[in-house]
Amino acid sequence: MRDPYASHLSVLTTLLNTYHPERVLEYGSGKYSTPLFLSRRHIKKLTVVEQDLVWRQELVYNNHDPRMTVLAEGNPSPMNYDLILIDDGITSEQRCRTIRAVLSRRHPVVVIHDAEVEEYRELMDELADEVLIYRTGPDTAVIL
Repeated sequence: MRDPYASHLSVLTTLLNTYHPERVLEYGSGKYSTPLFLSRRHIKKLTVVEQDLVWRQELVYNNHDPRMTVLAEGNPSPMNYDLILIDDGITSEQRCRTIRAVLSRRHPVVVIHDAEVEEYRELMDELADEVLIYRTGPDTAVIL
């Protein structure tokens, strides 16, 4: 059985291999995504916004990399990054706030995990010109 928390890795890997982003913003740290980003030498800066205190402490404890900055909250300017992953929030309302904050401004390539959630789809339809949906179970969206 596949791990649903890792379903977006194939899409992220393809983007990392194709575009070689140097600056990544990750909303919601991941057991799989954060180490994937840190495994790439071309990534010079990884900013992680993680609101969950326990998960944030685990992230810092398990990943000692000077390229990574971990924030408890915040909404950094999307244009300071080459790639943004949105996989945060304990509730769909929290993730919707992040999606709106990012997509309502000029932004680079954005990846949204769990893209099959209706509220996320509605926001993508409203705010994005081009959305690619990958049926990764849960779905992964790429907004160009």
